[in-house]
Amino acid sequence: MMNIFLASSLLFNYIQVPATNIYEEPSNRSELISQSQISEQVQLLDAVEDWYLVQSMQDNRKGWIHKKALIERTHPYPSEEKGLVIKVTKPQAPAYNHYQDSQPDMLLPYESYLEVQSLTGTDYQWFEVILPSDQIAYIHQENISLSKEDISKEEMVELSKQFIGTPCIKNGRTSFGYDGPAFVQMLYRQMGFHIPLTLNEQLHWEGFKPVSLDKLTPGDLLFLGHHQQVEEVGLYLGQDEFLRASPSLDPAVIHTQKVSNVSLLSARTLHLDVFHDPLPYHHLSIDSSTKKEVLQPKESEKISVVDHPTEKKANALNSQKQILSAKTEKNSLLSEKIAEEVGEFKYYFINADKTPLVISPMNADITLDSFKNWVELHRGGLKSLLSNHGAVLLRDFPVKNAQDFASIFQSILGQDLMDYKGGEEFRTKIAEQIYTTTETPSHLQIPLHHELSYSNSPPSYISFYCQNAPEKGTGQTILGRTENITRALKETPEVWNFFKDHTLTYTSRHPPNGNFFTDINKTHKTWQDVFETGDRAEVERICKEKGYQYQWNNDWLEITREAPAIKNPDQHFDYAYWFNQAHLYHSNPRSRGGWLNHILSSILYMKPSTKPYDISLENGATIPRDIIYKVYDVLDQHTIKFDWKNQDVLLLDNIKMLHGRAPYKGQRRILVSMSQ
Repeated sequence: MMNIFLASSLLFNYIQVPATNIYEEPSNRSELISQSQISEQVQLLDAVEDWYLVQSMQDNRKGWIHKKALIERTHPYPSEEKGLVIKVTKPQAPAYNHYQDSQPDMLLPYESYLEVQSLTGTDYQWFEVILPSDQIAYIHQENISLSKEDISKEEMVELSKQFIGTPCIKNGRTSFGYDGPAFVQMLYRQMGFHIPLTLNEQLHWEGFKPVSLDKLTPGDLLFLGHHQQVEEVGLYLGQDEFLRASPSLDPAVIHTQKVSNVSLLSARTLHLDVFHDPLPYHHLSIDSSTKKEVLQPKESEKISVVDHPTEKKANALNSQKQILSAKTEKNSLLSEKIAEEVGEFKYYFINADKTPLVISPMNADITLDSFKNWVELHRGGLKSLLSNHGAVLLRDFPVKNAQDFASIFQSILGQDLMDYKGGEEFRTKIAEQIYTTTETPSHLQIPLHHELSYSNSPPSYISFYCQNAPEKGTGQTILGRTENITRALKETPEVWNFFKDHTLTYTSRHPPNGNFFTDINKTHKTWQDVFETGDRAEVERICKEKGYQYQWNNDWLEITREAPAIKNPDQHFDYAYWFNQAHLYHSNPRSRGGWLNHILSSILYMKPSTKPYDISLENGATIPRDIIYKVYDVLDQHTIKFDWKNQDVLLLDNIKMLHGRAPYKGQRRILVSMSQ
């Protein structure tokens, strides 16, 4: 142990992941006491197996982080001696492996400081940065700032509105989830004021002074509570509104609220007379040789250096600064206009499971265009909500048809939608990238599953639109949380151990158009339906592109796909998790609606070469029925339901949330779309 920390004293320890939790004990089941984010320096104090005891440089709290979050470097990061240092200025900024990629590799939180290697792309709008792990990433200029100037109080208030919809997490202090004190501390830091972190310290900080309600100005702090006990802090916006960030509320997201509707105990404004230095905020760091806190130069005293830039790149940097400055002013005015058009939103739940999170407009006259404009400004917050909650339901918005649905889904994600070519479920194509949900007979339940989990590239997001709701209490799009189902399956060791080290082989067989089998069984897709083409060469091209094995048997097409039954830890979960469709491909009485249907289906598909689906392990071993039935039982125990309402739009994180369908009565029409 001594050797580890002797070596550590000669190194610099940084967080290398976008954000990491800091726990009281070396376990992710322990209490979360703080957070740290990418490029932040920490002091290494101790180690136990896969956990490090660290001291946060941001709030000096000590706690445990997983070792995967930490990287040791021989030199400080970011280093202005090596090049330009930029700051992420969006709640979640996409970072790409290459600037021409369509999908980001990760999302970076607000206030990430990164080291620039060069500018690239058309008009040098992309910044090539080197991360603490020495990985190269690309960030667009619209998501960063080159300016080191502190912002005004008015600008801080406008900045705060970008975080509406951001989750609230107890002791959270990144833009993936704040608590109230950390949220206002971050905002005041942008003005150059390093206010304390805890609620009580903020209330009594010498840099604040009490202010009466009639003297409040936007940006002042409001302290809420009961019986003279302060419980939370909010940011005053003006006109009787404030931003509330409380993890104890349902839903726990940053949102606006009327001051007159809460129990206000006290208010504080800056007491500028106590500041002799116009920029009282300094960064703290730890000197690696003495382990003492030292004051770093103020931002205004630092000089950015770019090693021998070309004249064109130097001009590009100056242009970037001017463009970003102009954009800030323009976006501020635009934000005010859009906020007036859109009005406020309600955030609430409609079931005891608190899933999905529901967002509804309080302005009954909201238009689709004005909502889309608002989405453009708050995309980061919405995607963060989706990532944290797994399921978000937009209710009472003016989404009147498939085109509106596609438009709003694409606006929220800020990326293209994907087609369903090669997908197995029987759907009708309504428009480009818009389909009906699986047209399985109404009396059958579709079990919970992750969409296209047999694919090498399953969608990250899936969205549903209710065009015609079924009878109340039927036809719900059922939901289930990956983490809960994974935990339950791990507690069913005969199931988890059966699957955990295996790859699954999914086999499907598809007749041509006009075949006897599709006349009898409408859900048995022809290969023309699967690939949306009658061209065999195009079918083969798509199979190769998706990594599917294929074989033509006369006019029939057999497709084989292989995928792991259990996903290894990744950016979504720090543990192995359930992600497969073995239970959908398995033929058994429960999946077919009873023994009679099972027997009739077995007679219809007596020849193995015509059987729609098969599932096996990679070694050819079949999956016992009792194993699949136990999977069904776990899924049923963790099923979440809510009733559809016409014009509802449901957004799902396809990794964190499973979905299915309950049996229904009446006319049900739900549309679906997907995106990476």
